[in-house]
Parts: sequence; structure tokens; C-alpha cells
Amino acid sequence: MGFSKVAMNDDMKMRLAFFASLAVLTFVMAAMAHAGGADTTFDVWVDEMTAWITGSLGKGIAIAFVMVGIVMGVVRQSLMAFAIGVGAALGLNYTPTIIGNLFTAII
Repeated sequence: MGFSKVAMNDDMKMRLAFFASLAVLTFVMAAMAHAGGADTTFDVWVDEMTAWITGSLGKGIAIAFVMVGIVMGVVRQSLMAFAIGVGAALGLNYTPTIIGNLFTAII
């Protein structure tokens, strides 16, 4: 007796891929949750990135976002591009604070 081939349609393949990726994600997240804690391997890197973003480099990038938003707003004759530039600048400015608060939140 041999194995019979089962014809899989596209819907079955998509479901199988979804559940396989969900299983892998579950195992990875469980390993990360188990490994999370007192590991300080990347503290120096995080401190350097935070200093860059909140320092003159971050301010320069934020100004560039706003300038590109202004130019794109003029080209498209719409304020949406300017609003996106301002939003990106604000997001860049507040990202270190938000991420820091997410990882130090008390449940």
C-alpha cells in the first residue's frame, strides 16, 4: 500500500502556509519571551541610536522630512504631503520615548 496523492487547491495551500507560519511564530515568540529579561548585550547600541535620534542627527532628519513634505505639497498642490512630513518628524522625535515606555511598562 502506498500513499495516495491528495490534490490541494490554492485555498488549502494558503491555509496550510498560514497555519505553518503561525506555528513558527508561536515558537519564536515563546522563545523570545523565555529569553527576555536581563540580557544587556545591545544596551550600548540602543543608547547610541537614542542619542543620535534625539540629538542633532535626529533634528536634521526631522527638518528634512518637513522640507520634503513642503516640496511634495507644492508639487502635488495638497497639504497631505506636508502633514505626512510633519507626522514623520514627530514620530522620529517621540519614538525613543514611546519604545522606552513600552518596554518598561508595569502590568
